[in-house]
Amino acid sequence: MTLAQIRCFVEVVNCRSFSKAAERMYISQPAVSKQIRLLERYLKTPLLRRSSPAPELTEAGELYYRFFRESTARFAEVRAGAERLGRGEAETLNIGCLDGWDITALYPELETLLQEVAPGMRLKLFGYDHVRLTEELREGNIDLAVSIGASLAQRPELCSRSFLSVPLVILLSRSHPLAERENLSLWEVRGETFYVIAPSEGCENAMERAVLSLCAAAGFTPAVEHVPSSAAALMRLQSGTGVQITTAMTAACKLSSYRAVILTRLMEVGVAWTGGGDRPVKLRFAAELCRQYAQETPTGRSLP
Repeated sequence: MTLAQIRCFVEVVNCRSFSKAAERMYISQPAVSKQIRLLERYLKTPLLRRSSPAPELTEAGELYYRFFRESTARFAEVRAGAERLGRGEAETLNIGCLDGWDITALYPELETLLQEVAPGMRLKLFGYDHVRLTEELREGNIDLAVSIGASLAQRPELCSRSFLSVPLVILLSRSHPLAERENLSLWEVRGETFYVIAPSEGCENAMERAVLSLCAAAGFTPAVEHVPSSAAALMRLQSGTGVQITTAMTAACKLSSYRAVILTRLMEVGVAWTGGGDRPVKLRFAAELCRQYAQETPTGRSLP
């Protein structure tokens, strides 16, 4: 079995014609037919039904076609990667995350997972605000986006899956009058301004929905003030007034100048990618990421 035989078979199926496949491969039609016959002889099974005007796959041919299509795409990717390594270039998988998130606890696992999926490839991280993150993904500047699962699900042009659950927290400055209150509850900050990042145009703000739901369960309606970014919310907090409900992945939760009060509500974190097979490695990585985390609990892992 040779690569030429496999390529002829895949091209004939894609073109639904021996002659068109021959034209695309710049060889004669008899040469294409010969290569496929040799492949069928090697596999000891017919792959195509040749009685109809357009060749049709047999049941075995359908299985082999799916396998060969995926493996040849993988081979092309590996070959391109090997060529880049030969030129001294390192291939990277580019992942965008929400600006202000701290994924220190997650990064080693992402790196290990990437080496299992694509040995030798490097992981490169980028930080963007909510709006820019999906724009960078659509424009192809990053391969995958990691963000709030509900926010990604609102983008019909993206494929997304949730894979991780993290606690929500009340974040406030250490200079806030309530910062040292033991067992601080949501009810005790009901009179504060709740800073929420402004929603993207045409999308509902998943975090704002969570804030309203949490406060309603606590028995009050919060005073919400929209801010343009995570950095802007932290600047507001530094004045010693107001609070922000955010995820435990927010880097400020670990800074001594802020206090983070963990809530019982969890929020899902998801991974998103654009459709198509332009970089099969991103699809394999996303699938393996979701599979690995889903094994730990039915709804994905929960980070403390």
